[in-house]
Amino acid sequence: MNSLQCFRAVTLGILLSISGAHAASTNDVPKFDELLKLLREHGSLSPAELDRAAATGLLSSLHGQVVLVTNVSANSLTNLAPLVRSTNYDNGFAYFRVGQVKSDLSEQIAKKFKELSSAGKIKGVVLDLRFAGGDDYAVAAAVADLFLSEEQPLLSWGTASAKATAKTNAINLPVTVLVNKQTSGAAEALAAVLRETQVALLIGSQTEGSASIFDEFSLPSGQRVRVAVAQVKVGKDKPASADGLKPDIEVDVKPEDEKAFLDDPYKPLAKVTPSTTSTNATASLARTNQPRLNEAELVRQHREGFNLRDQVADKPSKEMEDAMRSMNDIALMRALDLLKGLAVVQQTRH
Repeated sequence: MNSLQCFRAVTLGILLSISGAHAASTNDVPKFDELLKLLREHGSLSPAELDRAAATGLLSSLHGQVVLVTNVSANSLTNLAPLVRSTNYDNGFAYFRVGQVKSDLSEQIAKKFKELSSAGKIKGVVLDLRFAGGDDYAVAAAVADLFLSEEQPLLSWGTASAKATAKTNAINLPVTVLVNKQTSGAAEALAAVLRETQVALLIGSQTEGSASIFDEFSLPSGQRVRVAVAQVKVGKDKPASADGLKPDIEVDVKPEDEKAFLDDPYKPLAKVTPSTTSTNATASLARTNQPRLNEAELVRQHREGFNLRDQVADKPSKEMEDAMRSMNDIALMRALDLLKGLAVVQQTRH
């Protein structure tokens, strides 16, 4: 579908909603020119109102493919560092929160992974791409390459492309990738290629759908628009979907909660009401302060002959606090639980 056809299809959808009409499917939609002529001749909206509705509908329906630059939030996360945070969760699971897919992100992840590995055995990786973006697809490919030991196609964009290199030091571990509606651009391509190469499972909500090559254009009004002019392709020439990536495990979380969890996955969202009695509050606090143990963790503890609660007192203060707090970041919890289960299965097989 060319640009004009896309414009007509989207505009027609907006006009139909304004006039109260409802089309059952694309095949049932009347011809654009016929409906527009009818609305111009008999509708109550002025030409200017129809044009505004059409433009608004186009920007909304093609979100991720057409962006009005002046509408980009000044509070966006585009100025974040490549790697915002890295840590070791639950004594063996490396966590990397990506701010932007740019510059030396792959080198930073490789360095931090080496540091975490030197402190103890790592059994899985969580790559957090929620709210992450970027337009450097070469960097996205370089990050994906960290997890692949054999040469294979990764990404192609415009006239450029990237392949994984054959190596013996790849991060050969189970990987989960956290995504959400604001995972965009190169971050989205990174998630896509990690799934396409069967490295990772995606957890979260459907991504933005903006893994494309963009050009910026000026409008007669003086406004500027970023338009997707070419698709990014994943693996063996598979186009990245303009509808975004649907996660393997869907987790529906409010955006404001997700942002809070990025800074503190243990952040409590529910407040204790003043009417709560001291006894109930104490009981609630006791429950909250217990380590989060799932079935996989219990099996692991039993096999390894220790109990996390017995070891808390031997940990440094910060680690003790984190161990005793209850994690509330649902997507991260799902990712860690999945990795723990896989670790138990692998240990049992060995």
